[in-house]
Amino acid sequence: GFLLRVNTATKKASVVYDPEETEVRCITSRAGPSGRLVYFGTASTKGRNGRSKEELDRLFRGSGSSGDDPGKKEGGSGDEKPSAKADIGNNSVYEVSMDGSARKTLSLEKSAAYSIAFWDGLLYVGTGNNGELYRVNIEKRGSARALRMKNAQILSLLPEKKSLLLTTGDLGNAYRIIGTTAPTGTYTSRVFDAKNPANFGRLDVDADAPRGASIQLR
Repeated sequence: GFLLRVNTATKKASVVYDPEETEVRCITSRAGPSGRLVYFGTASTKGRNGRSKEELDRLFRGSGSSGDDPGKKEGGSGDEKPSAKADIGNNSVYEVSMDGSARKTLSLEKSAAYSIAFWDGLLYVGTGNNGELYRVNIEKRGSARALRMKNAQILSLLPEKKSLLLTTGDLGNAYRIIGTTAPTGTYTSRVFDAKNPANFGRLDVDADAPRGASIQLR
């Protein structure tokens, strides 16, 4: 997979960023403090090999053989649809500036990023084949799972002013998420085993809580 910049005047493309994964599936952008920032998610499956960066550069320079399509992977059709039976590998969501500098904002284990959008100041990422929706706070560099669907894949996200629309695959459905907060909620952590006798005298919480909400530890 490659993130490409296309000059619409010259119709020439250049590689901005080359991620370790073999397929870029979804992309969005927003204004940053010093220019446009691009966010994209990968959806690589195990055992797939894409074109090398050198081969893509050769094709984009126009020295490739007639009819070559850089958008197609070797052995693939170039328009492959996500499948619930696909053997998904590890994938990522990246933030990339136009000078090519990049950082990972989300790592996905055996899950693929199929959709991405900003809504209400946060970055949302729809995944498959586990149907999870992640919420990423770019400024605080934190992420959390917002919900998990019964469907295998969250294929598209459409932000509105007071809601977030999403569509799913296998089976195909459409949903609307309303930007409201539940009145109460409980989270039970996993057991922390110190392996030896120990006193836990202090607990600290680092959390994003809505205005007027409080967090209690028990």
